[in-house]
Order: sequence, then C-alpha cells, then structure tokens
Amino acid sequence: MCWISLQPCAGALKNGYGVSNTAIASISVVYMAVFVPVNFPSNYVIEFYGLKIGVLVGIFLTVAGMWIKCLINYNFWFVYVGQTVAAIG
Repeated sequence: MCWISLQPCAGALKNGYGVSNTAIASISVVYMAVFVPVNFPSNYVIEFYGLKIGVLVGIFLTVAGMWIKCLINYNFWFVYVGQTVAAIG
C-alpha cells in the first residue's frame, strides 16, 4: 500500500508542493530500489531470529516510514525519507 500510495493524487501534489511529475513518479522507484537489496538481509533476520521478530521489525519500520511521510507539509523530502524507511521494513 505504501509503495504507490501517492500516485493517484499526483496532480494535487504537483500543484500543492510545486514538484514535477518525475519527482512524484520517482517515489515508487525509491521503494523498489531499496526493497530489492534489503530483501536479502531481511531473509537472514527471519531465518536467524525467527518469523515473529522479523515480521515485528518489518511492521515497525513500515509504520514508521508512513508516519514520516505524513510530514510532507514541512518538506517534500520527508516523503523520500519515509519511503526509504518503509521499504527497509
């Protein structure tokens, strides 16, 4: 859900924050660029510490990333930071 959550309102974001369509489209690219390499260490955590710990860490990081994205009113770059944290989760 957090991977592409801002894409449907791209026009409003473009007008409201003065960013380009490329900047908005690159938000989903950031998620995929971070998610793929982090997938291997996360599999190690699940294997070494167990499924419960791995899922709890993933949930915490995803929720933290989405909360960081809520700071978009302060600066649009919080969206990129939140997307990166959510992708690590």
